[in-house]
Amino acid sequence: MGCCHCKYLVESNRKEGKSSGAVYYCKKKKVYVNGNGYCNDFDKDYGRSSYTVNEIYRDGKDFYDDTTDPGVYLVILITMIILGTIVNLFI
Repeated sequence: MGCCHCKYLVESNRKEGKSSGAVYYCKKKKVYVNGNGYCNDFDKDYGRSSYTVNEIYRDGKDFYDDTTDPGVYLVILITMIILGTIVNLFI
């Protein structure tokens, strides 16, 4: 059982990822956690519907908070290809 089943997870206190997904606030740990983590303070919430549990789990699994421009990754890739080619020429 993951955090999506825990009674300490606050469904209404949700922080959206900049790209996708979401994390939820844990009252016990006092931090935002994704829905698929697990900790020693786990206590099952029997009142949470399976639909809500699945939604929390999916949001945690899809959470992505990186807003780096894809052009930066393209420049890094091109640089690595050029450096790899140069290294292969001298070895």
